[in-house]
Amino acid sequence: MRYLCTFFLLITLSACQEQKATVPLVSSSPIETVDHTLTDLTKIGEGVVVFTKTDCSRCEEVLTYLEENGRDYKTLNITESDQNAAIMWQLLETVGYEGEEVATPVMVVHGKVSYNHEDLSDFLKTL
Repeated sequence: MRYLCTFFLLITLSACQEQKATVPLVSSSPIETVDHTLTDLTKIGEGVVVFTKTDCSRCEEVLTYLEENGRDYKTLNITESDQNAAIMWQLLETVGYEGEEVATPVMVVHGKVSYNHEDLSDFLKTL
């Protein structure tokens, strides 16, 4: 695939205040949270990239499957970013998709665009 895209990303971090626990903690280890957002768009063809929408149960099914099976993946939310939506549509157009609507999630698996999965569970087993 040939893409020439330049994107600027501004990340804003907010600090959280620690609060005193009123009940004993089970573990003193911090809970690790992993941000799977794809920030380097030059790597969109590497591994598994999932275009998600907010409150999309099928998207959650995919992300849960990937997590539970220890698969590395990145996400791009098309609800929160018009830029992510434009990238998704550009990718769909490059593979000949001409529809005006598409079922989410749309995925890029090792450089291959995959979309409109009729049987999402069966598709996930191929990953």
